[in-house]
Amino acid sequence: MKTIGWAWILLMSSLTLQVGPAAAQSGSGAWYGVSVGGGYLGSSCDSCDGSGQAGYTWGLHGGGYLSPSTAWGVEASAFYDLDGGGYPWLGALGLLLRWTPSQTRGGFVKVGAGWGWFKGLVPVGQDPPRANGFQGEVGGGWDFQAGEAVTLSPFVDFMLVPSTTVEDPQESLSERVTGYLVQFGIAVSHF
Repeated sequence: MKTIGWAWILLMSSLTLQVGPAAAQSGSGAWYGVSVGGGYLGSSCDSCDGSGQAGYTWGLHGGGYLSPSTAWGVEASAFYDLDGGGYPWLGALGLLLRWTPSQTRGGFVKVGAGWGWFKGLVPVGQDPPRANGFQGEVGGGWDFQAGEAVTLSPFVDFMLVPSTTVEDPQESLSERVTGYLVQFGIAVSHF
């Protein structure tokens, strides 16, 4: 199953590289899109080696423009493990700023912040730990024009997910857990 997921992502990325040069963006109006990809959700603890899991990611995004090269938006994203066991998972909802240095599509960077939640990053006790709270994100990628107002954009993001204290009364254990997500994929957007 892991091989199929990675092969799909590589195929989609290679297809976007064959799309021609980007056209000028309008820098006004609304934009929206979807993304799919893969990622690695990991964790660190006070006294553990940490853990991690590869999985699928998806996202929905949309917003408007502050200037021809700066867009703002709202983004919802999620991670689900490849094994399909239900753990771990992560969800996030936040605001983002996206900056493109040129009025023609090309490289971009983005930053975001919002609310995130996760479950099952560390196997403590019978019920995997849950957490929610502030999350931050930074990433970048490249826009390729795929139609008159459509772009295909391979990207990579790093997200720091909320910290929580996990307690297991059976073992008299209390751990501070912080999670992170590294994801890459392809976004299809209408500008």
